[in-house]
Amino acid sequence: MSFVGNASMTITTQEFSAATSLEDIAQIIQDTLIPKLQKPSPELTELFDININVMHQKVPLAPFNVIGMNTKKPTTFYINNFSTLPIYKPDF
Repeated sequence: MSFVGNASMTITTQEFSAATSLEDIAQIIQDTLIPKLQKPSPELTELFDININVMHQKVPLAPFNVIGMNTKKPTTFYINNFSTLPIYKPDF
């Protein structure tokens, strides 16, 4: 009843080079998601439970190198998928 915010889930992929093409990044993302989207998916259930728990505790969940995103030569970047807003999606 008192929740105000954005319910989201973060799923990390394997590491890849900054020179990786958009097509290869899309494949890495797809390869990461396929096992999580199988039914039943114990891994997706566990991720969901973790995300619900941190929302209840009002703490952020960042299972990636946050510091690596904000450096001169970043080693981490974040793709936010607004899948219902087509202006944000890459066109493959």
